[in-house]
This record gives sequence, structure tokens and C-alpha cells, in this order.
Amino acid sequence: MSKEYLTYENKILGQEVERLAKEVERLEKVNQMLLNSMVTEAHTKETKEIERLNNIINELEKYLIEQVERSYSNDYDNVLDKLDELKGREKEWIELNI
Repeated sequence: MSKEYLTYENKILGQEVERLAKEVERLEKVNQMLLNSMVTEAHTKETKEIERLNNIINELEKYLIEQVERSYSNDYDNVLDKLDELKGREKEWIELNI
């Protein structure tokens, strides 16, 4: 092989290496953009899921508070009913003893 041919081959190979280096750089940028997009999408999904779960927790908390309030209210009403019943019996006892 002649020296000129080898110089030409080296030039062609050098150009190909430069082209491949640029392509690798471009692909790295595309890869980084895709990775950033995936991270953003995952973060958005996680944020939405956290919001959804927080809403469920808040609704459950409201429901439980309502149930406890109803229970106390019912218990309180039952106590008042029993007191009224006892007062009625007390009047009966007083009338019987008079």
C-alpha cells in the first residue's frame, strides 16, 4: 500500500471517528432528555398518587370523626333517656311512699 493511500484511509477513519463521536454525543443528549422525561413522569405519577392517598386519608378521618360523634351523641342520648326514665321511676316511688 502506498503512503498516500494510508493517509487517505486515516483521513476517512478520522472523519468516521468524528462522526461517530458526534452521534454518541447526540445520543447521550437524547438519552438524558428521555431520562429526565421519565423521572418527571414518575414524579408526577407519584405526586398524584400521594394526593389521591391523602384525599382517601382525609375522607376516612372525616368519616371516623362523624362516627365517633354519632356514637357519643347516641350514648349521650341513651344516658339522657335513662335519666328521664329514672326520674319517672323516682316520681313513682315518691308517690308510692306518700
